[in-house]
Amino acid sequence: MRIGVVREFMQPHTKADEDSIAIAERAIADLKKGGATVVDPGPGGALFKEAIAELLPSLDTPTLSAVYKEEFSAGTTAIGRSLEMAGHASSLPAELTLRVLAEREPPTSGEGLFALERYLRKRGDKNIRSVSDLVAKSTFYTHAPISGVTPVPKGRLEGFMTRTERFTKKSDGSSFVRNTPINTLDVSQWHANRTVLQMLVNKVMADHKLDALVYPTKTIPAPRLAEPVEPTNLKTVQDKVTVVIDGEEYERTVDRVVDLRYPLTPRLSPNSGYPAVAVPAGFVKQVYDRAVVRGPDGSKRPGDLLPPKAVELPVTIDFLGRAFSEPVLLRIAAAYEKSTKHRRAPKDFGPLPGER
Repeated sequence: MRIGVVREFMQPHTKADEDSIAIAERAIADLKKGGATVVDPGPGGALFKEAIAELLPSLDTPTLSAVYKEEFSAGTTAIGRSLEMAGHASSLPAELTLRVLAEREPPTSGEGLFALERYLRKRGDKNIRSVSDLVAKSTFYTHAPISGVTPVPKGRLEGFMTRTERFTKKSDGSSFVRNTPINTLDVSQWHANRTVLQMLVNKVMADHKLDALVYPTKTIPAPRLAEPVEPTNLKTVQDKVTVVIDGEEYERTVDRVVDLRYPLTPRLSPNSGYPAVAVPAGFVKQVYDRAVVRGPDGSKRPGDLLPPKAVELPVTIDFLGRAFSEPVLLRIAAAYEKSTKHRRAPKDFGPLPGER
């Protein structure tokens, strides 16, 4: 078996990542010991770099020009700049990696509203047939916002129906909130994003004659319940957007994310639609939680890293493959699990049949 290491998902952004990455390094060594041919760009390397340079400038120039605006400055054309990048990894923006492409949320409209409205209509409840019914007739559990955690239930539902934008009036600095009903349905960017990810995976696996890819399921151990998760954005640029409303100019600030990390787990599998299987790889012996910074409204956001705490938590690795490669992935996963025996039954539960 030939297995490629996705180093893009093994970057030690903080001390909190290091122990999980060390376990993944041992997993790679175990794969080699087990007879697998491991294709590894090494620490700090990028398995997908050449494929991104070869494919992205022609497949998804809109993402390149939207995320990395500075690369498409005045006086250059999208075609001209894309031609300069195509096939030349050194010409790509330094921050552009598989992480950005796998984690980014493409612009869509009406996706959540359509799915939930359809479910409620088919459900057959005469009392609640729409999202607006659900908002108006439900009793909600509420809490202050928690950074990186699912939004407050009622606010999340309201966000399905209305887009809220906050502006500052240029003439006098006063605030203005614009609420726009969401009436359009457009999820085409998700499909474009999925196609790009699939083509990148296909190319990397074909170029290196790989049977699977491997990377840690996550490098941050499980967070504490009801606490903020690890900050996602590594580098942002603040863009000023000016609009005219009723003849007056208003301005709003938008964060443009040019580099990011996954706060919980990489989304290459769900966003590409390709299969992956997670296998036990060991246990970290300590974790680095973050201090919680509270806002005036009681909201929580992550602060600085706290000193390490002695806690044993499990770490797994993912094997990912092409479409319909589940049989191959299961064989690889089973062989790795059998040879390493990292799975440990929880203290309050006995072993599975056949386990000691």
